[in-house]
Amino acid sequence: MLAGTPALAYTYAGNYTFTARWDEWARYKQGAYTIYPAEHRGGFEYDVCPALQTRTLFPSVVVGSVKQTCNNLWNAFLSSPHLLGSAATGVRARDVSEDWDLNYIDPADPLRNYYFDWYANSLLSNPYVLRISYPLNLQPLGPHAGAYTLGNPNVLAMGDDIYVMRDPDGSLSYYAYVGGWLLKDSTAKTFTNGAWAGQALTSKLKHLIGYEELQLYFLEGDSTLHVFDRDLKWVRTDLVKLGDELSAYTLGQLVDNQIPGYTYIGWDAGPIVIGVTALRPLDHFLVSTSVTQVEVGQSLTLTIRACEDAGTCNTPHVRGVSGTLLLSDGTLQAFTIPRNSSSVQLTLPINSRPLDGMLNISLPATEPLPTAIPGTLCQFGDTASPSSDCRIPVLPPFKHVELSGPATGLTCAASTFTIKACGSTDCQSGYTQGLSGTLLVGGAATQASPSTSIGFTIPAGRASTTVSLQVTRPPADGKVPLSITGLSATAGDASALYCALGQPATAAASCEHQVSRSGFIVQAPDHVAESSGVTAQVTAIRSNLDQSACVPAFTGSKAVTLSCAHVTPSSASTALRIEGQALNGSGSASEACDVGGRPVTLNFQANGVAQASLAYADVGRMRLKATLYGGADDPDAGMSGETTFVVAPAGFVVDRPEVSPGAILAGAPFSLRLRAVNSLGAATPGFGRIDGAVSHTLSMGWTLTEPSGSGARAGVFSGSGTAGGNALSAADFNNQGEATVSDLRWSEVGRGRVTAELSRPQGWLDSNLAPSGQSAPIGPFVPAYFDPELSAGCTGFTYSGQGLGTLTVTARNAQGGVTQNFDGSGALTPSHASAITWQLDPIAAGAGALSESSLAATRFVAGVGRPLGAVSYTFANKQTAPLTAQLGVIRGDGHPSSQSVSRAWPVRSGRLVLSDAYGSERTPLELPVQAQHWSGKSWTLNAADGCTRIPSAAVALSNHRGQSGAPMSAFATPPVTQATLNGQAQAIVIQGGHGVLRLSAPPPGVTGALDVALNLGGTANDRACSGSHPATTGAAQPWLRAPLGSSVSCPLAQDRDPGAKATFGIFSPESRRVIHAQDLY
Repeated sequence: MLAGTPALAYTYAGNYTFTARWDEWARYKQGAYTIYPAEHRGGFEYDVCPALQTRTLFPSVVVGSVKQTCNNLWNAFLSSPHLLGSAATGVRARDVSEDWDLNYIDPADPLRNYYFDWYANSLLSNPYVLRISYPLNLQPLGPHAGAYTLGNPNVLAMGDDIYVMRDPDGSLSYYAYVGGWLLKDSTAKTFTNGAWAGQALTSKLKHLIGYEELQLYFLEGDSTLHVFDRDLKWVRTDLVKLGDELSAYTLGQLVDNQIPGYTYIGWDAGPIVIGVTALRPLDHFLVSTSVTQVEVGQSLTLTIRACEDAGTCNTPHVRGVSGTLLLSDGTLQAFTIPRNSSSVQLTLPINSRPLDGMLNISLPATEPLPTAIPGTLCQFGDTASPSSDCRIPVLPPFKHVELSGPATGLTCAASTFTIKACGSTDCQSGYTQGLSGTLLVGGAATQASPSTSIGFTIPAGRASTTVSLQVTRPPADGKVPLSITGLSATAGDASALYCALGQPATAAASCEHQVSRSGFIVQAPDHVAESSGVTAQVTAIRSNLDQSACVPAFTGSKAVTLSCAHVTPSSASTALRIEGQALNGSGSASEACDVGGRPVTLNFQANGVAQASLAYADVGRMRLKATLYGGADDPDAGMSGETTFVVAPAGFVVDRPEVSPGAILAGAPFSLRLRAVNSLGAATPGFGRIDGAVSHTLSMGWTLTEPSGSGARAGVFSGSGTAGGNALSAADFNNQGEATVSDLRWSEVGRGRVTAELSRPQGWLDSNLAPSGQSAPIGPFVPAYFDPELSAGCTGFTYSGQGLGTLTVTARNAQGGVTQNFDGSGALTPSHASAITWQLDPIAAGAGALSESSLAATRFVAGVGRPLGAVSYTFANKQTAPLTAQLGVIRGDGHPSSQSVSRAWPVRSGRLVLSDAYGSERTPLELPVQAQHWSGKSWTLNAADGCTRIPSAAVALSNHRGQSGAPMSAFATPPVTQATLNGQAQAIVIQGGHGVLRLSAPPPGVTGALDVALNLGGTANDRACSGSHPATTGAAQPWLRAPLGSSVSCPLAQDRDPGAKATFGIFSPESRRVIHAQDLY
């Protein structure tokens, strides 16, 4: 077949052969543009071409390997001289696609025509139809009576089984290429309204790019699409922008075949393209840099690559990309990857350090968008693997040194001081690039061990070190000034030394260390608020006579004044408690600490140590001071000592703030309340008021609790405190120790626990204590909406009573993703699926009903519900005018998720009419068959029907009789097979509303008549208005039954089968010519 087809190969690399449509029906507005999104026919993209069938249909394209055949396939299909509609002239683009078909006539084959239907992959089945279906010549009617169809330059476009023909008078006519009948001869020569009102059709044919659904499509320029009906009345104008992988191109480039690898073949509810290309859609971006960290003040060089293969970047995307890169410090940088390139390099200054020390890199807006989730991978360091973690550490600059330690000391004991290199003025960030210097111990005649000049080194990777200092001989006033010199790095702050000797670190704070010969050593551990068993220790010591050692200052009971202070936060509503006593003047636990404190009797043991229970209901850094006032005769009077310690929350209570929380929409924002609490469960108001609260970041996590099962999806948890979300810190907590997070989302259906934990590496106020908490199971999360999808039962419409071609409903989250945990199949436990109810629009609901009112929960698998069988919509009255029904969904379990998008489909009330036929007994006899629909006033031709097929087994032949009317033996044979569908012979094939039933000629010398009926039901007998009803196999198409008679023997009923009389040996007499006919109802 088609032996003249040239074997031309595409030059594109690879063998990715595809078909795609940029879907007009799924179009949506975006500003001034109307976006047409891509719709790939995923199951019909031929990575391996069907070489055997290709050899059968197009033998010349088989040039070697399967890959070579694949690369030649589309060129062979499109360059064939037998392709219908391929010779159009004077139009912008030829439209040879008809409902995903390419149709061919081979003049050398008198019996069969050919088609390629990639949607059904007919190349793998039977690609033949009878010649009568696609005649070489049009019927002798209208301005193109008898015209030859192949290579006809006046065939301007194809669609809906129709030739759009250019007429000599400057108008258009419309012929059914199935049967060649004239369907409409339009007289319109000028556009009625719209942008081209009053202009001649002939002047605008140069913009014509297609025909579909009774509409003409004209593309002016690159993007302006004008749509007119068949009488040139304006329908709409779209400023079109292609979505997805062709977003960098225009519709004009697509229809003009200026995009490598894409060939426009026509309009079928959007531009249809085919091609062979190695350029797949943009899968993801890879952002990389050779470094693993960057320092504030340096520049960061990033390479952005566009990739077409998953996970790696071995296949670059070279069709152009634009977008913006966003750093979490607020830097926003536009970028463009030009066509024929796959990468771009950006160099960005790093001027600040994020609170958590991690700089997040994202691509929030790109054109086109990547198809992968996540759409951006990062690779930091030459040996790293791509990862979805796009955070790179930012090292702080050196700002100053912080010297912290006790404000007081003893000549007989060493004190420990911490020297910290700070990367920020508040020292919440450490400088870790390494630092060295010298601690100087001043004061007249001061003596110290190991020296009054102590060298120190902070190694790279750390931010602090400690030194031990014992002042054995202080100045007379006991005040020992401390300072630091010889730093190996230049400080960025005005003061290179901040001191924190018993007080918060500031540049102005005193760096004097008060040294005495006797005093208290006060010790208290960092601990969790209101935890039991916490003990403070007060040791009374003095130097021995030669200052060589510390000895107990005294033993026994002493009344020691203990006072507390709130270091950070600097105020509170509760005091520290020692042995149950609040350390303030009133002794009230509901009042803050004060400087006076409270006398507490301590029992000092032989070693000079006294212990007392310690408790604090709030959190923060606290100071505990012990002072012995005594009397004038008390030699130990004036002894003092102090310490600081940290009190941390026991954890977080995580719950929903609503009084009666209900279901949550998957993917929609929801709120959680976090409350920092002590060990008794009481709130800790100080949590959000400490110095450096903003650096105390929290991380939020999600743990799926239900459903369970191998197919249960953890989903994506996002929002503040999550990776990629806004920062969440102690600074977000109010004075009651609570914070509400209102932007959390979970993408799935079910229940889960939310976890919250302090993520600061050094813990709460550098204590290494990291509180955490989790919620009770939260939910249920339910779909945000339901998305029904359907296809027509016939060609662009569905008959009343006919099952829809396909019907599914998808449970989706607020972002449009599928909620796969909405599964009632039994694979997940417990089931979070529920039944849904189909909802018709009021007009359709008033005119008819669906065969199924609902869809059971058990019909949902991984978020997609499918009815067990075909669902049909049936008019209550057979004589109902066509309408467009809208189908939506109502959720059946009472949760208010359920907004639903609605889908529309045209519905027609139909019938099949079989007409009498008369002819010679020497030749086959054709009985005309017509598909009709009720127009609202009468039954009329349904030219849109290209789907109806009647099996040969459904044809009833009966009542054979001679010319005299006398019964005779059956002489008619089963009808001629016109097509084969699923291995079943088809006697009638309707195209453009027309068809024929062909009966073979009777044996020689036999003439006579017989009754012919079509059993459209599901039983063994037809219901036609004939006398006999022999056994047949019903066609199971009862929607084409209708009232066909009103005699006593054939009462008016809604379910009559079509019937007719076939007569061999008698031609239709002149007296039977019809002058006028009208149906009466």
